[in-house]
Amino acid sequence: MLHQGMKIYQQVDLPGGLDLAFSVDCRLTAKSESDSLFAAGAVFLEYLDSDDSVLGETRIYMATRGCDWQNSPTLHLIRAGDSSNLHNYRFNLRNELENLPGVDPQQIKVIRVGLLGFVLDNC
Repeated sequence: MLHQGMKIYQQVDLPGGLDLAFSVDCRLTAKSESDSLFAAGAVFLEYLDSDDSVLGETRIYMATRGCDWQNSPTLHLIRAGDSSNLHNYRFNLRNELENLPGVDPQQIKVIRVGLLGFVLDNC
C-alpha cells in the first residue's frame, strides 16, 4: 500500500489563549493519475498540549474521489469550494474548537499551521 505525505508547518505558542482570529487566502487542488490513488491538499491547524502531543486538527482541504477522511471528535474538515478560485477562510480559534468536542480547549498551549500534501493507494 502506497502512503505518502508531506507537511510544512510553523509552530506557535499561545501564551495569550485561544481568542485569536485565523485567516487564510488559498486555492487548493488535488489530482491523481490513477483511479486506485486518492490525493489531497490542505491547509491545517493542529492543536497541541504542553508536551507537543496533537489533541485535534482542523483541515481546509481539496481531495480527489476516494478520499476517506471523515469528521470526528478531534478532526474538523472544511472542504474547499473549488480548485479554480482563490478563497478566504476565517474563523476564531475558540469558536472553531466547538467543532472538535474531543478536544479540551484548556489543554491547548501550541498550534501548528501548515500545508499538507497526501497520496494514498486505495487498493
